[in-house]
Formats: sequence, C-alpha cells, structure tokens
Amino acid sequence: MHSTTTEVRTETIGSALLITIDRPKARNAVDASVAAGLSAALDQLEADPGLRVGVLTGAGGTFSAGMDLKAALAGESPDIPGRGFGGLTQAATTKPLIAAVEGWAMGGGFELALGCDLIVAADDARFGLPEVSRGLIAAGGGVIRLPKRIPHHLAMELLLTGEPVTGERPAGSASPTVSCQPGKPWPRHCSSPNGSRRTPRWRWPPSRSSSAPPTGPRRTGRSPYRRGTWPNWPPPPMYARA
Repeated sequence: MHSTTTEVRTETIGSALLITIDRPKARNAVDASVAAGLSAALDQLEADPGLRVGVLTGAGGTFSAGMDLKAALAGESPDIPGRGFGGLTQAATTKPLIAAVEGWAMGGGFELALGCDLIVAADDARFGLPEVSRGLIAAGGGVIRLPKRIPHHLAMELLLTGEPVTGERPAGSASPTVSCQPGKPWPRHCSSPNGSRRTPRWRWPPSRSSSAPPTGPRRTGRSPYRRGTWPNWPPPPMYARA
C-alpha cells in the first residue's frame, strides 16, 4: 500500500510503515508541508491496527537538513500545535518509530531522529546541531533529549561547538544507535554498536607490552590461604631487619 503527499511519501511493507521525506533538492528540509505530511503519516501509523512500527527516512541519501530557512523567512512555521517541530518531536505515539539515517541529519533533522525510539545510522551518516554557531539553541528537543541519549560530554561537544560527528561516535558510546550500510536501513543489514566487540578479560601478570606497573609481588603455585598459612612475602621496607 502506497500513499503520497506533496512532500512526504508513505509505504506499507508488511507490518511496517515506511515514511519518507521527499524533498531531495532541498536536502529534505522541513517546511509547513513536510510537517503536515509527517503528522498525517503518524496518524496513519496509529490508526491502522495492522501496522506495528514506523520507519522514518529521507530521500536522495540525506535524512534532513533541518528547518527550511527560506520557508521560515517567508512566514511558514514547521511546528504543528501539540506535536512540535515537524509534527513529530512532541507527538505522543503508541507504536515504536525508527529513524533510518543516511547522510546529513542536521539541526531539526537531528531532532526528528532524536524524537524517534531508535536510530539506525548508515556508515555515511552525519549528526549535528549547528544552532549555536548562529546564536540559537536546538529548541526542538535537541537540548533536552541529546544528553539523555549519549554520554554527557559528547552531548556538550555537539551542543556547544555545533560541529557534526559521524554515526560511529555515538554508536561507540553506549547509545541506542546501530549502524548499517548506506541504502540498506533494514535490521538485517545492520549491526549492534557493540556486536563486534568483546568484553576485555584482565589477567595477571600483565603482558610485557603493558605499561601498567605491578601492584605487588606475584604469587605462584597453590594459594597459601587455602593451605591455612601466610604467604612468604618479603616484609615492607619499614619493617625490614637492619
């Protein structure tokens, strides 16, 4: 089942609703039409009992460049009353919503992704909140949600510098972000952020290449505590015999 509006397309794939922002020439910037389309798509997701999950993405290899500044200067508002920026950031939904991010997710585009329950990031994904470089703040939820999603200092780096980061940095910092190949946002093409990593096993003694100094004499053989005797370790220098 397909449904198309001027700026937003929806497609039903099994029990999932694929929602696509379709303004590739404008890098999927959010104007009033996009906000209305996203709001209508969420209504469709909620109203259809056969749908279990929604997937939000952007056309043309870019998720969203954020608010359409030209439309804003013309007096358009990308906010929907009661639903926030893009008709999504404050919307109350009962079904999970996944952001499938390729390319840039900047400013309001990043806030749309943060408004979702899960972010699936392609290897070429870039996230950023550049509002601070223009004397603004990420008022669409970025300031509140970002420090709750990723480590505090990484969130402060994004909020205070406005510099973008790749999807690999949040994915490697215990966030719910997962990564996948560009053009393949579905779960079977993706991997867990820690899926290829193993928990390190610390051992004593350290290897010769380790720079960590030893913390005490090495014990060999059977533990002296199990024999009921004290270990025959040399006394500390202050108690050593003259």
